Amino acid sequence: MVAMDLQPFSIVEDVGFQRFCSVLEPRYKLPSRFHISRTPIPNIYNKVQAKIKEELTKVEHISFTTDIWSSSVGSNSLMSITGHWIDNTNFERKSSVLNASFVGRHTGEAIKSDVERMMTMWEIEKTKVVTILRDNAANVISGLGMTGIHHESCFTHSLQLVINDGLQTQRTVGDMLAIARRIAGHFNHSPLAHHRLKELQTKHELPEHHIIQDVPTRWNSSFYMLERILEQKNALVEYGSLYDIPLMTANQWNLARVLKISPFGVLKISPEKHHDLMPHHQWSYLLFQC
Repeated sequence: MVAMDLQPFSIVEDVGFQRFCSVLEPRYKLPSRFHISRTPIPNIYNKVQAKIKEELTKVEHISFTTDIWSSSVGSNSLMSITGHWIDNTNFERKSSVLNASFVGRHTGEAIKSDVERMMTMWEIEKTKVVTILRDNAANVISGLGMTGIHHESCFTHSLQLVINDGLQTQRTVGDMLAIARRIAGHFNHSPLAHHRLKELQTKHELPEHHIIQDVPTRWNSSFYMLERILEQKNALVEYGSLYDIPLMTANQWNLARVLKISPFGVLKISPEKHHDLMPHHQWSYLLFQC
């Protein structure tokens, strides 16, 4: 359960789980969370690592995707590197996270070291690597350039930047989004406001949905925010007549409706789930370029 369902080690200390196990087998003694973290989990990791490493030795070509996340509640940063390859026995595309390590400063040298350390640990030769797909951050471009491995920018990330730049040139769109964000922030930071909105949703027979707060750097999150605000328009308009909250003008409501029906809401596509949406020649280029 810990490995497959991402349950915490402390689940063995939960009273409900202990009673459940006691009903199943009263004689079974649950291990401590310290035992789970020190013995079974490392053993599972070693077995999985050995299996993947053995499979990678048979791979002729491999590509990587990578990204860096910074924690919003701390100073930690995590760099992930995922390998993608074709199984020669059944032509099945496979993927595996080969690196998820904490990095210090996001310098090109640190990124280069992390990539090369990962390749050494998994015994992957640079000659096998077709390309590394990355974002457009200057430090990532610099670090991957130092490795001598071919790398390319993510198309959807580049398109995301284009869309954001385009929106910033349209003041009317920027003003409308600013108001939408203030509306979302009002309900996401006030339990009382959320409760009042819920009453109005019931009155107008609307779904009791939360108002989504977007992330300005992700256009698709802005799309979903506008979609939710439009869905709740009747409740929001009445809420604005009763309480202090910014509301859109008639023109801004119309503009939001126009943007809501644009195709950019589905901009971020996961190739693991939608690989059939990408032209086959692009996959061939990513996986088989020599």
